[in-house]
Amino acid sequence: MNSIYLKMEDLKINQNTHKIEINGKKCKNINCYFKQVLSALGIKYNKKITICDYLDLMCEVSTFKSDDVSFIIYNYKEFLKKDEKIRDLIISTFKFDVLPFWENLENNDSIKNFNLYLLEENGF
Repeated sequence: MNSIYLKMEDLKINQNTHKIEINGKKCKNINCYFKQVLSALGIKYNKKITICDYLDLMCEVSTFKSDDVSFIIYNYKEFLKKDEKIRDLIISTFKFDVLPFWENLENNDSIKNFNLYLLEENGF
């Protein structure tokens, strides 16, 4: 099941999991966030990326190296702290676009796990 988790003890990662780890302390604005995401995916950062480009990327199966994806935002309290509207937009895209997309893949006999972890702890 594709879900959003809030506790470190819920973090379930195995050797086949594709981890995307974001340091919330370093995400002061959406461009910093996009830069971290693209870097974690091994994609060159483009300053002209839009939220639509980002959403397309997150819903593109070939973007990820595994059928098991864990997207982790550490230091969540600090994540886009000065821009709550953008933070809410990012989380909304996971809730209403990304996770349902991956859930739909499960229903097509292709098991895909995509979990979002919003953790207060520092994983870095």
